[in-house]
Amino acid sequence: MALTALAQVLGGANKVAYATSIDNVPNLRIVNFVWDATTPAILYFASVRDSQGV
Repeated sequence: MALTALAQVLGGANKVAYATSIDNVPNLRIVNFVWDATTPAILYFASVRDSQGV
């Protein structure tokens, strides 16, 4: 994906779905994020420690 397309997607959203799996058990969390176009390789996530997966 070109950086301009990435900037358009990330610039128009404030949440992202973050999916993981441990022992084939999926876990999905919706988290807030911050992205700065001047450091495109870094995406910062925010979440609550005891939040439940969906």
